[in-house]
Amino acid sequence: MCRPGWCMAQSTYQPAETRIRIFDPPIMTLVVYGGVIVVYQAGEVDTPLGRMLLIPALLGALIVPIMTFRALGHTIMSSLGGGKLLRFTSGPLLIHRVNDQLKLGFNVRWARYAGTAITAPEPDADLRRWIRWRETGSFLGMLAYVGLVLLIADWLRGQAFISDFPDRARLLETISFGLSVLVITLGVWQLINRHVPRIWRMSRGGQGAEREASIIGMTSLLMVGHRPQEFPERWATLARWDDDESIEGLYGYRFAYLHALDSGDLDAAEEYFQYLDDNAERLPNRMREQIIELERPFVEAWIRDDPDAAREQLDELGQRIVDQHRMRRVQAAVALAEGETQVAREYATEGLNAAAPKLDDGEVKAEAAILEEILQRTGGDIGETVWEGYDDPDDEPDDVEDDEEMEPESEERVTGEATSRQ
Repeated sequence: MCRPGWCMAQSTYQPAETRIRIFDPPIMTLVVYGGVIVVYQAGEVDTPLGRMLLIPALLGALIVPIMTFRALGHTIMSSLGGGKLLRFTSGPLLIHRVNDQLKLGFNVRWARYAGTAITAPEPDADLRRWIRWRETGSFLGMLAYVGLVLLIADWLRGQAFISDFPDRARLLETISFGLSVLVITLGVWQLINRHVPRIWRMSRGGQGAEREASIIGMTSLLMVGHRPQEFPERWATLARWDDDESIEGLYGYRFAYLHALDSGDLDAAEEYFQYLDDNAERLPNRMREQIIELERPFVEAWIRDDPDAAREQLDELGQRIVDQHRMRRVQAAVALAEGETQVAREYATEGLNAAAPKLDDGEVKAEAAILEEILQRTGGDIGETVWEGYDDPDDEPDDVEDDEEMEPESEERVTGEATSRQ
């Protein structure tokens, strides 16, 4: 049951709300990099606190250039293969695309994203060619880093402050050799386990390769905040191939479903979801829950307008570990189909507030758009208190789970599965 006071605290939607969490940047960046500066200025570096802050800072200083060179290789080769840069980070530097123009910014997530690159193919690009070049670029970037380390080490060996001191020369040799071995090992491991197999699949061609390339392209767009309706129609079409009856085939249909739903083509969205539902047994349990079972009551309520079936499917869900904004979207749609407008408004409001810190994810943006539409359909306004003056606890709307139970133990998302393949 939704408790008085608790509902009031959740009842106003503020789309620009700022929430600060201890593990969220820029706090982590300040702890990792700013903390060591403070203890250094205080002369307390050689203390337990100083060492505790110094170690992650040194690791960051080591990781930033390695990841930056990998991201540079990714970006350059992706561009040569018909792609474009969406976001690039290197330490505090941020380059991101806004309204199809690259702009400089400050990477407040320095502690978490030391060096990254997200690229996507142009809508009319050869997807498989783009993948081949992009995958090659990541490895070449790491080789370039090793070459730079060796060049700098060779230059330093000729300097008097190194060559005149045998201990320093030996330390230089150890550092340069260790870095080279570390980076080459990582690069070769990724080459064998990810880059070469994917390049081979893209080279062989076929509809499976086209499907994989289109899914990667759409996932890239989601990662930088593009909604599914912005997917090129060609990519969504290429993704709908499942003759091999693979998990990847169902992923393709899921992306087609997201594209159709966000584009307002509910008939196509129903068709694609029905295909997913008919083939649900092919998915692992966790993926089946996230892709199909959680979506069933929403489809019954939002697309098929069948409140009885929607309520039955929602009741069967029970307690699930899922992002709160996703569950509230489902609950709000079911309540709206049942004619419970106040309940739908409350769920939509809670869902929008839960989604607010995650709107750099395109799929979350699409879900927030549905929640906003529900809020508008029920007469809600941004900033309005939905349950103002509500006193009777016996007439409160049922809540499937308390807020504490709805918080996921991890940020496991279905798109994260596809992202891991990149």
